[in-house]
Parts: sequence; C-alpha cells; structure tokens
Amino acid sequence: MHLDGQPTRSCITVVAGVEGKAVTTIEGLSHPVQAAWRTEQVPQCGYCQSGQLMVAAALIDAHPELNAGATEQELDAAIDAGMTNLCRCATYFRISKAMKRVARAQPVPIPPPVVEVPAPEPAPPTPPKGPGSRR
Repeated sequence: MHLDGQPTRSCITVVAGVEGKAVTTIEGLSHPVQAAWRTEQVPQCGYCQSGQLMVAAALIDAHPELNAGATEQELDAAIDAGMTNLCRCATYFRISKAMKRVARAQPVPIPPPVVEVPAPEPAPPTPPKGPGSRR
C-alpha cells in the first residue's frame, strides 16, 4: 500500500498508525505499470503482486529520471535498489522488463530554456565637480 504516496508494507503496518494519512491500496492504484505487468505476464502465483505493483509504481513516480532517456544500466540500478519485495516464483526478470517498458514510455523531460540576461552597461564616468577640480 501507499501511505501519503510512499510504499509501505501493509503486513507490518498497525492500523492505528495510518490515521490521518492518505492510504492507497492495490484496488485504488491506477498506473501504467499495471498494463505493463499484464503485457509482460509478470504474475505467476500472485502472492507478491500487490506489493510488487505498489512499489514499482511508487519507484517510477519518485524518479522522473527513469524515462526514455535512461540507459539500461541506470534502469537496472534503480530497479535493483528500489524493488526489495520478494517473489517466491522468481519473476524478477519479468518485473524488471515491465518496469523498463513503463520507464521507456515516459517522455524525457525537456529542460527549461536558458535565458541569457545581458550584463548592464557600465555607467559613464562622473565629471569632476567644482571650480578647483582637476581634469
């Protein structure tokens, strides 16, 4: 589940600890990773799927750098670091493939244009004042 947008293991979360927090369960998730999961046929026994999907969605949302411009090594490193849920059927390769499918579909963010502001022109020298000033 997600608590205030952060993936949290529901199996070790005390119900009293979620009071006042935004709770999203697998039933409330609407994310492109779900379609990728089906396309890549990730589920096998289904034991871990809710947790895997919730963590995958949060990981992709939290890391905008996981997009079409990311290298294979960058995607692998992020997935390896972020996906800590265990899968009894060892479908890790398919999980990774599904997450990469979603990441590659994400557009590469366009950086804002750099606007160069010209430096102000220096002020003209001030003429000397008074009758006894030197020129």
